Amino acid sequence: MVAPAIVLSLIEPGSELTGIQELDMLLLLIHGTIFLTAPIASFILAHGNHLAPSLIIAMGASATVMSSPVFTDLFPSESGLIPPIISILILVPFVLVLRNKKWQLNPGSSRNMWAGLMATSILMFSGGTLIPALNGFAATNECTSLASAEICASNYLGWGALAVVAMAIGWAWPKGRHIVEELADDMLRAARRI
Repeated sequence: MVAPAIVLSLIEPGSELTGIQELDMLLLLIHGTIFLTAPIASFILAHGNHLAPSLIIAMGASATVMSSPVFTDLFPSESGLIPPIISILILVPFVLVLRNKKWQLNPGSSRNMWAGLMATSILMFSGGTLIPALNGFAATNECTSLASAEICASNYLGWGALAVVAMAIGWAWPKGRHIVEELADDMLRAARRI
């Protein structure tokens, strides 16, 4: 499922192979398919206790999304809030797979290794989807109507979203929910003091 998308993402744009219109359409179709179906396939496989294929699909899809601008091709920044919402929705199955692993794997180094690889895949996938979506949204007029102009002018909107993704990963990590709740309480207390 992942191998054709990875091979096709390695083809340089402008080379002889991508000059063929049918191949370009096939490339976009495979990338779009892997982009939209990989999180769902990973979730279904993990729910069926097939953790190794689930992890391979997550890692392959993350590498494909990071290596090509498929997200910005399918969802341009002129769409406003739609690309960030879609990117958040497609990250949810990966986070749920990470969250549900404690019932499927025994505690120990194998669970930590699997969770570490899945967390890396989630960060890579969000780096290829959520960051470009939010950076594209920051360039629109809709951003300035919702937030201040300084926030929209900086790149902090896209890269700041990685902190939210890291908190979601922390929530899904073994015993990470308690750590995230404590950090959130500390942050709220500090914000109230300001």
